Amino acid sequence: MLPLFKNKHQSRRIADAKQILSHFGLDKNIEIIKRERVKTAILIFSNSLKEEIVKRLNPKQIKIGSGDTLLFSKSHIIIRSGFGIGAPITAIVVEELITMGIERIFIVGTAGTLDPTLKIGEYVICTGAYRDEGTSYHYYPPTPTLMPAPKKGIRELKRFLRHLVLNIP
Repeated sequence: MLPLFKNKHQSRRIADAKQILSHFGLDKNIEIIKRERVKTAILIFSNSLKEEIVKRLNPKQIKIGSGDTLLFSKSHIIIRSGFGIGAPITAIVVEELITMGIERIFIVGTAGTLDPTLKIGEYVICTGAYRDEGTSYHYYPPTPTLMPAPKKGIRELKRFLRHLVLNIP
């Protein structure tokens, strides 16, 4: 049963995301995010998808932590990509985003499926996932599955992806 060390989340914190961003001189970008009223972030693990978004939409690029951050002022959305792969680094990026005031976070990436009707390369919006890693147990009680954001958030993601001319039903 995870976590292995009971009550470890009650320990004294050494540093938080805001202190770390400030240490690396990235806190000025927190002000950009707040000034632009950005409340939604999309994490992308595909470099080719990020390059396509840059080519089609020409967003403003700002530096926040490792990887790339694309700012879409009109839709109040940022995209983070190129920061690495896996639950631990994703958790760090999510902590940074929450520190900046982001309220909705979507992850766009690749995944396996249990549905034999899906073809390789099809776009899918997740309606639930089996948990088979350790990081999420730091944020949610132990359960076999996790569910995504409320339907409003999924509609927002679909609208943005349609804007990119992706074929999402």
